[in-house]
Amino acid sequence: MTRVVLAVVLMVVAAACSGSQALTLDDDGERVSLAPGDEMQVTLDGNATTGFSWELVDYDPAVIAPVGEPTYDDDGGELVGAPGRWTWTLRAVAAGDSPVQFVYHRAWEEDPPESTFSFTAAVGK
Repeated sequence: MTRVVLAVVLMVVAAACSGSQALTLDDDGERVSLAPGDEMQVTLDGNATTGFSWELVDYDPAVIAPVGEPTYDDDGGELVGAPGRWTWTLRAVAAGDSPVQFVYHRAWEEDPPESTFSFTAAVGK
């Protein structure tokens, strides 16, 4: 029985250390270490009801790439002014460093972005 419990504990610890990371606006400017194949999440707060959205605008696809499309979850339904969050899943592709940048803007406007978020993906061998 003790060996079974120990095996389960070791599996949980290994899963927790597998490189799965989650970034938010508080992590702006960070350097994130990943191994090839690791996945991470980036979740950014915003408000789609105002026409603003977060867009992934810069990354090196040879180093890190999005997995599928981002999701948007709102906190208050379709009410104008209800906050929400966009979430991307990114996968480390191969060794190297890549800047990753998001902009919060109205895609149809030529104004500078309302906000930016960036980090460096450092993918080791």
